[in-house]
This record gives sequence, C-alpha cells and structure tokens, in this order.
Amino acid sequence: MSLLGTGYLPDGTHMPGANPNLNIVAFLKENHIDLHTTVYPGGGLDPYTSVEFLNIVSKHCKTVFSNANEVLNTIPNSIYVPGIINTEFYHYNQKVSTKPIQMIFAAHNAERKGFPLLAQAFNKLDDQFHLHIVGNWENSLHLLTNNNYTFWGMLDLEKLKQLYEQSHVFISCSTKDKFAIDGFPTTAAADAMATGCILVSTNHRNDNRILKPGEDYLKIEADSNSILSNLFWIKMNFEKALEIGKSGAIKMDKYFNYKTNVNFKLSHIF
Repeated sequence: MSLLGTGYLPDGTHMPGANPNLNIVAFLKENHIDLHTTVYPGGGLDPYTSVEFLNIVSKHCKTVFSNANEVLNTIPNSIYVPGIINTEFYHYNQKVSTKPIQMIFAAHNAERKGFPLLAQAFNKLDDQFHLHIVGNWENSLHLLTNNNYTFWGMLDLEKLKQLYEQSHVFISCSTKDKFAIDGFPTTAAADAMATGCILVSTNHRNDNRILKPGEDYLKIEADSNSILSNLFWIKMNFEKALEIGKSGAIKMDKYFNYKTNVNFKLSHIF
C-alpha cells in the first residue's frame, strides 16, 4: 500500500503501517514495471485489513499470491501458494520412540499463542511427558505447577533445529485475537513438522488444503481437555503417532519447499 501511495480510503481510513512517503507509483508507471505481491497472515493481512484495501491491491498489482481465504475469495485471479520453509535446513529426522515424550512449544509471547491454555493441560500430565518452552515466556512460567519442563528462552536457529530434532511433538494452541492473524500451520510449526515432529494444533482457520487431520497432524480445539485427549492418544499409540509425524514431514517437503514454491511464483511472474 505504501509503494502504491494508497494507504488511505476515501473516508479517511488509514491502513496501519502504510507510509505515503514510500510512494513509487510514478516510477513504476514511467518504467513500465509491474508490481507483484504476496499477502498472507502476518504479511499484510491482519484482523483489521478491510476488503476495500484488498480491492486496491487487486487493482494495482499484476499478480497476488496468498494462502489465506480472505485474500483468495476477494481478489479475482489471486493464486494460492503455501507457506515457505527452508526444507534443506529443516529436514526429516527419524525419531527415537523413547519416553518421556518430548514436547515443544515455540512462539513469541502473544495472547493468541494460547500459553495459559497449554499450561492448564500440561499441569495435568504425568512424568511420561516433558515440555520444552522456547520464546520470551519467562513471565508466564508461574502458570506451570508441573515441573517436567525446560525453559529455553530465545534460541538461535541452529539450537532450535536441534531441539526440534530431539522432540516428538510440537504443540500449537493458537487462537484468534484482535492484533494479528496466525496462519496454519504457523511457521514454527511447519519448521518442526519438517523434522518429523507430530503437530498437535488448533486450526481455527479450517485450512484443510494440504494437511489432513488424523493423517498429517492431530487437530485440537482451544480447550485443555482436547489437548489432553490428543496427548494421551499419542502416549497410548506412540508408534502410530510418529507415523503421523512422518507423514507431516513428507507434506512439508513436498508442498512447503522453498525452492519449489519460489520457482512456482516466478513462473507466474515471468
């Protein structure tokens, strides 16, 4: 919106983050340059993004890629493309089926990430489960009465990758809030899945294009009983659950591969 100089609607509504000083529309027209863009949750699409702004994008951009129904259903000829991860860095790693079951929760602190919900469920688990917490959650640890956890704080990518490879389960309790939208799966979840982690996740966007619940991941609702029942199922059906993790990793490599998806985008641009 900034590059197009269209950060405002006729009624004065401002697109948050738009900066009119970045307007290059005259340069684009003078040099016959087409504009191509990707609009996705966290990348131009927020809870407050109006249809009117999406229509402006549709009018001025030659190509629009997205993985969000809000965009795909609004902009004619917009093109679906999954999220992109580095599948060479994050790749399948055979899991060792030993207990305790190693679970990981990795996210930047935000209300929609659902940490209190996770804590409520985790406090009811026995010592057959161990939780790894990554991110700036130090002020939320008081919610945990179950001591079978390790708090890592912020990690660099190499250490995070090692933790994914050593873990069996990635938990994502994302819910809706008024500040931002999480895609499905989240980027962190996709990275972990690529290593073979079993994704236990909410899917409030009902995105079933690629990942199938019960086959590639375990779908939970935003309540502690749903989380618990799925974790208990993993405990009782560990080998079968690990196969779900493997299936998810195959999907990540096939559909979220950054080389494949970048080449797909380029084929529509040139």
